[in-house]
Amino acid sequence: MKTKTNSLSLSNFISNEIQSLKKTSIKSLLFIFFLAVIVLVGIATISQVYHVPFTKLTSDPTAIAGINPLSGVLSNLGVVLWCAATSCCVLTAMIFRSIGSKKLYSFFLYSSFLSAFLMFDDLFQFHEDLSAEIGLNQKVIYVLLGTAVITYLVYFRKILLQTNIIPFLIALLFLFVSVFTDTIVYKVFGSQLGDWLYLIEDGAKWIGIVFWCYYFLYTSFQLITKNTDVNNAAN
Repeated sequence: MKTKTNSLSLSNFISNEIQSLKKTSIKSLLFIFFLAVIVLVGIATISQVYHVPFTKLTSDPTAIAGINPLSGVLSNLGVVLWCAATSCCVLTAMIFRSIGSKKLYSFFLYSSFLSAFLMFDDLFQFHEDLSAEIGLNQKVIYVLLGTAVITYLVYFRKILLQTNIIPFLIALLFLFVSVFTDTIVYKVFGSQLGDWLYLIEDGAKWIGIVFWCYYFLYTSFQLITKNTDVNNAAN
């Protein structure tokens, strides 16, 4: 039996949020401005500590390197899809928090954390380069990530099984193939495969990201419509 809070229509929720946005306080605007400034302060600090010119930290990578703007296009598209999945999960988590569904709120919140980590890992090459700068071995990153994924699968297994989990499993499969190619296949067949190795690794990762993004976009829609009266409002 659904509680009264769980029966709150999505349309009413959106309407209330729009009204609250119109009444955004000066404090909220200052807080957002403060967060933006913090990023700039961080960049300035990195520039001074590591003696990196500001232009290297603020300009477009392809402009800095003087290479074709399409360089790394598949990787960039992957980051865009990671970001889409992260944003979708954050928004959906906010919706379920508002209607009082703690379990679904936790599911989408942790999904957003996982997607965000994978996004930043791709964007900044954390497991390949930055991790070494702070003394972490690449294998340690893979172990931590694997542990996080397994914990996620076990803890949220009931929710996952209530959804169309096939795209998610396909995503995990192709992402695993990418990691396996990067770690094992590279060492054994790297010299024989040549550039084909990069096609296998990056191609598998791209397919995995596409299915990951699709799963969370579709699942967000599915669970929102299932747990609110948005369908009735639409009819």
